Amino acid sequence: MCAQTDLCFPFMSCEENLRLIADIRCVPKAEVENEIHMQLERVGLLQDKHKLASQLSGGNRRKLSLAMALIGGTQILYFDEPTSAMDPASRRVIWSIIKDLKQQGKTIILTTHYLEEADELADRIGVMSKGMLFAVGSPNFIKRNFGVGYHVYISPK
Repeated sequence: MCAQTDLCFPFMSCEENLRLIADIRCVPKAEVENEIHMQLERVGLLQDKHKLASQLSGGNRRKLSLAMALIGGTQILYFDEPTSAMDPASRRVIWSIIKDLKQQGKTIILTTHYLEEADELADRIGVMSKGMLFAVGSPNFIKRNFGVGYHVYISPK
């Protein structure tokens, strides 16, 4: 799980946060160092591995939270606003990671306020309104039936 609020321990380094989660998830001792290195590299935090979580920017804390969710190779992942507080380039990196996880056959539940993110990543979208499920369908179905905006038609003379 990658919660909306970062669940990393601020007084621990990135590496220590990941080691704790690896221990909780019973990652074999022989694989822990490789797993930590792989996840830090995957999210782009390898150069910050000794930095305390409290010293990271908001976007980098999100990346650490994502790495913590990925440690141990879980098959079902829940991401709550995984790209909030990230710049567009970092957001695209996280999208690439999520697409790769989908190709590996992992089940991913993602909440987001960004329609572009849902459109890019989701096979099915559920739209909530006032605490109730308002619509469910493919990204194209949602945009076609509930999309808002302007349509401009230009006809040459």
